[in-house]
Amino acid sequence: MPRPITQRPITLLALLLATGLAACAQPGREARLASNSASRIASDAAGTAPPVVVQAPTDPSDPLEASNRRVLDFNLRLDDAVLRPVAVVYRDSLGNWTRTRIRNLLANLNEPTAAANSLLQGRPQEAATTALRFVFNSTAGLGGMFDLEQFGGPPRARRDFGETLHVWGLPDGPYLMVPVLGPSNPRELTGSIADGFMNPINYLIPVGANLGRGAVEGWTPGSGTSRRWTRSAPARSTSMPGSAASGSSTATPSWAAPPPARSTCWTTRAPPRDSPWIPL
Repeated sequence: MPRPITQRPITLLALLLATGLAACAQPGREARLASNSASRIASDAAGTAPPVVVQAPTDPSDPLEASNRRVLDFNLRLDDAVLRPVAVVYRDSLGNWTRTRIRNLLANLNEPTAAANSLLQGRPQEAATTALRFVFNSTAGLGGMFDLEQFGGPPRARRDFGETLHVWGLPDGPYLMVPVLGPSNPRELTGSIADGFMNPINYLIPVGANLGRGAVEGWTPGSGTSRRWTRSAPARSTSMPGSAASGSSTATPSWAAPPPARSTCWTTRAPPRDSPWIPL
């Protein structure tokens, strides 16, 4: 049944009114969007913008990006609050000669691990040389405080279980940011843990002393297993710990290389001479 003719003008009037309201509302909506955009730009410029929360990886080669970012933020806060102040006290309290003796002693304690890994990698002659080096430095070198290599003693071979796993054909895996330790990957992290169990000296030292030794090694460049905390951002192509010999191809993501003015990063390379890195 057709509607009465008298209702048609009312219907047309309602449609016209709705169209007019929508047209009036559109400029207001655009104004609000423009205002919000301007506010976001101002907050970004002032440094008060809320942090970006990554729910999913933005790089297919970095599947753990979301968790890695959170761990990196934790490491940076820990560095600013604890590690860097302690490192400053350590450096200022001990002279360079004393720090060198400590560095040599810690490196000497890692020689049994290096010898074992040389053997596992099929390098028996290198393993024997490393074992001989450990004996010489532990006796004539006064417990390893003096490195006799500079006087013609056996040379050092830097080997770890992460490198051994590479020799055995195990892939390195994705980029991994480890609390306190810094950047790594599953293979290198597994190797670091295995190295601790492989060293017989660790079973002769109390747990507390082992923890303190690990902390000093982390602050002491050249001690064999240290990961240096620097204030210089690594390059995009920087590899993970283990050096080129370990075969690690895991690249440092660009997000893990924050500006040098703000953040602390971990690299396996020495920082620039003008870097505020704390030499220990």
